[in-house]
Amino acid sequence: MDITKQEIDELNAVVTIKVGPADYQDKVEGALKKAQRQASMPGFRPGKVPAGMIKKMYGKNLLVDEINKLLNDSIYKYINENKIEILGNPLPKTVEKEINWDTQTDFAFDYDLGIAPKFDVTISDKMSFDYPVVKVDDELIEKYLKDVRRNYGKPSNPEVSEGNDVLYIDINELEADGSIKAGGVFKSTSIGIDRLKNDAAKKKLTGLKKEDKVVIASNVLYENAIDLGIGLGIDKEAAEQFNADLQVNVKNIARMEDAELDQELFDKLYGAGTINSLDEFKATQTILTKESEVQKIYENLYFTKMLALFKEKFKLTNKEVSYNEFFGIKD
Repeated sequence: MDITKQEIDELNAVVTIKVGPADYQDKVEGALKKAQRQASMPGFRPGKVPAGMIKKMYGKNLLVDEINKLLNDSIYKYINENKIEILGNPLPKTVEKEINWDTQTDFAFDYDLGIAPKFDVTISDKMSFDYPVVKVDDELIEKYLKDVRRNYGKPSNPEVSEGNDVLYIDINELEADGSIKAGGVFKSTSIGIDRLKNDAAKKKLTGLKKEDKVVIASNVLYENAIDLGIGLGIDKEAAEQFNADLQVNVKNIARMEDAELDQELFDKLYGAGTINSLDEFKATQTILTKESEVQKIYENLYFTKMLALFKEKFKLTNKEVSYNEFFGIKD
């Protein structure tokens, strides 16, 4: 593998990653053997489908999949090892020359980087903030109790996903013909099925097993461009233009059985004998909830004022406007 960086200017750079068979062949062979072990086809015993047939059926997709994983790992490893401070995420550039996955063995992919600018800001001690007052009602306390029960519940890894499970998945961007897009978006992430807004997405991800693959439209899996950008690790402008289908590959399924609101839980959270009843626990949660909500509001006010200070102090040139695509910012 060969990784090089070309500095376009002080704020932008392009990283080129070149890979060859030595970088990906072993991983592809391993993926093919795994597919062979799991394959079940008429006329063959489970796991005994000929390797040549498996390669013909799945070889290209597995090659693209492994190269995408390799690229994703390599670009971030390169950035970390070289201590490059960037804004947002590396953005894969469109491949100008079509890749022939049947015959080509050496590949090159380019990524745009937004380099973080260096600056100093003097913060005045005269800045002031209003102290917010938060009302904590029974509904908010019940929400926090539900979260506590879930967070301290018993974890398990069921074979089949249900509506409240968390899926650990690999996401690949697909071409219009359903094949994995070379140099396209790849993301290893997790999704809580019950947190999805779209019922079609919930249905699509329910009833799956490990290594199951489903195709789902990006606008079905994610409600809006902001959620899509965060979920796929791309900037807001790219997310607004993104409309490809996604292949979701289930790597693991996690389930949490709610904990009981009993003495064992109270002792675990606050120490033996500190909290001795559900009423005491609720009272403590009320105080902590107020402090937590106040902190969130206070931090938001601080961030807003600091952002206004930056905008006033720094006048961006046309060259610096390109940073907005990495931040996902629109004035």
